[in-house]
Amino acid sequence: RAERERVLAEARAASAIQSVWRMHACRQTYMHSRVLQLAAGQIQRVYRGCRGRRRANRKKTWEAAEPGPERLQLGLRLIEDSKQAFAAQQEEIDALHRAQERAETRVSRIHAGLQESERELAVLEQELKRLAGALRVPVSNVVRTILEDAVATLDSVGQLAEGELRQAAEKLRQGRGALRRVARPLERVVGYQPLVLARDESCELCGRALRPGDHAFLGIREDAAGPRVILGKECLPFSVSEEKNQ
Repeated sequence: RAERERVLAEARAASAIQSVWRMHACRQTYMHSRVLQLAAGQIQRVYRGCRGRRRANRKKTWEAAEPGPERLQLGLRLIEDSKQAFAAQQEEIDALHRAQERAETRVSRIHAGLQESERELAVLEQELKRLAGALRVPVSNVVRTILEDAVATLDSVGQLAEGELRQAAEKLRQGRGALRRVARPLERVVGYQPLVLARDESCELCGRALRPGDHAFLGIREDAAGPRVILGKECLPFSVSEEKNQ
């Protein structure tokens, strides 16, 4: 009974913590949206006030202007401003039309995708019913079995992929070590001279024994005082044809 009371107390405490957190998150979301609304209203108010004052100043200037060339120029300027405002409004309307067309195109694509999905679901439903009828089991059992097999397959694939990744990492590590071993004796080698051995030697890289009469390559270094490098044809850093070796 004490354990039950403890579990109930923990559940009540968890519910209280969750409710407080949800209330805090909702309050933060509301405050953010409220701030955005107030900022948008303030910006709109300032813009409308600026436009209204500009319109009132133009009207006052027009009314105060004396008849003559100045009034005519003022009228032409007002007409040009009206044309620019009309062009801006027309551009906004065109942008809205283009946005509406893009939205309609996207809705059409989504609708076509939904119709294709409905057809695929209908075909899948018929296949499941046919399979369930052949096995004489409910469709839910067939679906559950398929899902269990899918989960098992995913687990197997995941384990196999993990093993392959480990093997690839190990091969990469071994290859990196081999490259380091290859690069170390071949430092400052500028070329390879083919030759026919007259005595027993060994490959500098793989250590394979080379017999008299075998084709090999002598590494030529930048400085003649460096250690001698003899390689078998299989250990060259590049591919060489058999005819060229001979």
